[in-house]
Amino acid sequence: MGHGVMALLAIIALVSFIVFLFILVKAIVKKSRKAIIFSTAALLVTFFLALKIDLKNVGDLFSKEIDRLKPRSNNEIYVLVFKLPADSCVNLVNTVDQVIPVRDCCVWLEFTTCPEALGKIIRKLPYTVSGYAAGDSATYNPVSKPMPLWWMPAKLGDSLIKLHHSYNSATERTLLISRDSTHVYCCDRAE
Repeated sequence: MGHGVMALLAIIALVSFIVFLFILVKAIVKKSRKAIIFSTAALLVTFFLALKIDLKNVGDLFSKEIDRLKPRSNNEIYVLVFKLPADSCVNLVNTVDQVIPVRDCCVWLEFTTCPEALGKIIRKLPYTVSGYAAGDSATYNPVSKPMPLWWMPAKLGDSLIKLHHSYNSATERTLLISRDSTHVYCCDRAE
């Protein structure tokens, strides 16, 4: 139902309620059993229309929430995080979506890519750049917990590049990149 139909139902419900009140007062004053039956009918019409309006609104609300909670595809997660379509050279290996921000700290991604596609990602934000030995995981890993079981940046090789961008104190992105720019771990935290 469109907004126009909903507004019309609301107006009819309001008119029905006014009619109910008017007939009820008249019935009480005249002590007319017939008027009481008419006022009850007007009240039932009011309740029916109000219930129809409320159930429709509640149904729309639940349907939107259910759609929002449906799992996103790996490609949808990539596009959401980087605001870019995945190039043909991008292969999403692992993802964990942030479904409920209070419960899920981050979007986690592991993907292989080509230097050109990685360059597009890097140019979107002003990152701070650091280099690390793969064994220094306590230094370069994001502070966000829990990390997925597949989060193993040591697989990137003997050394890696860390790019970090803080939007504010609760929102940040960390990219851990292989030296040849073909394998990436990403933690995108938004609370």
